[in-house]
Amino acid sequence: MDLKLREYDKKDLDRHLELFVMNGICQEINEKIRKHEGRWLKKVIKNYKKEKPDFYILAINLNGKLIGNLIAEKINYRNKTLEFGFWIGKDYWGKGYTTRALNLFLKKITRKFKPLKIYAHCKRNNIASGRVLEKAGFNLESEKKNMKTYSKLTQCY
Repeated sequence: MDLKLREYDKKDLDRHLELFVMNGICQEINEKIRKHEGRWLKKVIKNYKKEKPDFYILAINLNGKLIGNLIAEKINYRNKTLEFGFWIGKDYWGKGYTTRALNLFLKKITRKFKPLKIYAHCKRNNIASGRVLEKAGFNLESEKKNMKTYSKLTQCY
């Protein structure tokens, strides 16, 4: 098994949309969805060239196939904080891929953005995502009606 993180490429659009259908985000891909996600992908790729991007997304690749992504967003360069999230195709749930990808991503974003604190959120009933965060060293910080917030302090070098 070869799990890697990489930058998105414009040719990833079709597979990205397949994952939407796999996860039940939509039943089928129409032209409106394709155009919207195409614009999103262009923004993602453009952000790779920015010195201080407002978000940073990497694709999760398993044996050369896109299976999900991870995002660092709400990057606060002054306060040295950011939030991150992840999603992965349903066919790949429960196999440890997200945990492995998350650990790789944390190393990359810690080097790239040097945050002192990283936040993540998941729905209160999403036990699997909470476990992934805890395995990566995150602590439960707060619980609200439908949401849990986790955080992790980092050491910057």
